[in-house]
Amino acid sequence: MTQEERPKGIFASLKGLASVVAGEGVHALVQPFEGQVDVDLERGRVMLSDALLGRMIRRAALESPEIELLDFDWDGAAYRCRVRAKERVVVVRITPEHIRWSEGLIEFRGSTPEPPVIEDAPVGNWLMARFTNIFGGTDLGTKVLSSVAPEGLSWSGQTVTWRRPLDGAAPGLAGMLAGAPSIEGKITHDARGMWITVSGGRSTLLPLVGFLAPRMLSVIRAKFEK
Repeated sequence: MTQEERPKGIFASLKGLASVVAGEGVHALVQPFEGQVDVDLERGRVMLSDALLGRMIRRAALESPEIELLDFDWDGAAYRCRVRAKERVVVVRITPEHIRWSEGLIEFRGSTPEPPVIEDAPVGNWLMARFTNIFGGTDLGTKVLSSVAPEGLSWSGQTVTWRRPLDGAAPGLAGMLAGAPSIEGKITHDARGMWITVSGGRSTLLPLVGFLAPRMLSVIRAKFEK
């Protein structure tokens, strides 16, 4: 080995060691969440179990004057949400696809396998299904359907987007995320729960987990386990 090659080899070894240490540190951070949170550094993604996600969604809903969350679960293809809004009970199924968080503003996007169902409103459900079959995915469909949606929510009949400052929608979660690094990620789901694959991969995921893990543990112990 030449003198020029030796520093490169040392640098590569140190870089690999730092990567291992960082990985061990991240796994130590999420160890208290065993079964509820997992980190896949190689793929740059983090997993939230459906049980933990449900507790977080319910807590956020308690802070919202617009809706009351009655049920939340994964049915094998989508999250089934049963909510009370404007004196009506609505059941909607959403498959999450994308999330973005930056400087207090959260944006969530997902697909809706079928139109929402309003309980005890068969005529309304028939009209909704007819309208979305004809105008779903069009500019007209988005304009009409979004006009009756809660603040910050846009629905085209096929895709739903929720975008608003989190401190107005869920102050508790906003406080937990205050100062968190900006993230953008693709959402998938498997038997363990919901996975968020962040843009930027490992380099983005490491500081994010380091920031959120102690805050999430504190919040879960204080609130979500009640």
